[in-house]
Amino acid sequence: MSGRTVAIVGGLTLLFMLLASALSVYNTQQEAITLEGNKLYSTASIRVTGDPREIVRKARTLGPETRIYVQLPGEARVRNLLVDDPTGLNLPLHEGRPFRAGEEKAAIVGAAIPVVDRDGREYFEYDGEIYEVIGRLGAGPDSLLAADVLLSDPARAFDGSGPIVVDRVDAYARYVENFGSQGVARMNEDTNRRTNIDFVSPLLLGLGTAIVTAGAVFTGMLAASLLQRRHHVLHLLGHRRLPVQARSVGQLGLVAVMAGLPAFAAAVLAGDPMVSGASVLGVEALVASAVVVSFLTAAHLRRPVAPWS
Repeated sequence: MSGRTVAIVGGLTLLFMLLASALSVYNTQQEAITLEGNKLYSTASIRVTGDPREIVRKARTLGPETRIYVQLPGEARVRNLLVDDPTGLNLPLHEGRPFRAGEEKAAIVGAAIPVVDRDGREYFEYDGEIYEVIGRLGAGPDSLLAADVLLSDPARAFDGSGPIVVDRVDAYARYVENFGSQGVARMNEDTNRRTNIDFVSPLLLGLGTAIVTAGAVFTGMLAASLLQRRHHVLHLLGHRRLPVQARSVGQLGLVAVMAGLPAFAAAVLAGDPMVSGASVLGVEALVASAVVVSFLTAAHLRRPVAPWS
């Protein structure tokens, strides 16, 4: 590629990657803030009453991503969170990290919860047990979750003092279909969900996604147009089309990688516990793929022109 082609394609790719990364960050933070306003429960969560042992056993069969909240007895708002696969767990945190798979004796606490400092680590004591504090709940210290505590302690799976909350996509339909509707109730939805998450955010995300997709496709087609003359000349000089296009795809991929570095670096340097570098890399990879696929499609369909035209 010439310097001019690299500047044009790289600049456009960078622009749409930054927009895609911003949409990803916005979506993550909006979901986390909404969870904060609804005690960490999504709109799909259900409340189940009955024998805690049976409820937990049944809920775990719905899938490893199922989140089970067990309210523990005591004055503080202490809940035990059971989840076999916490990969998609999007807790609102302003410090630390969420739970990891198989982690035990760990706690995520609000800013108002007293903790004990031992050898540079913080611990929370509950019912005679010590839990290492790995994160702080809420988007900030003065959040609605300042007085809440989440524990990761499978040994207390059946120590619930009230209804158990089961949270996952289609939780109500899945649970009722498998185990019946007795003791099952949907959680109430907050007003801010209806006015913001259900209407405003999908509109912004949908429009932004459409712009990013159209921009990535246009960038790929533009790259094919800018490289068309060079490909045709190389073909006339005896070079085979497939190796020429493969080399251009490699160069285009390198340009896309270099264009994505600023957005990824910004996400990492921000240090926001709610935004992972993996999510930013994911959306950037999608944009780069759309550019490359559009380039290959346009280069294949476009008729070659004479080098002197």
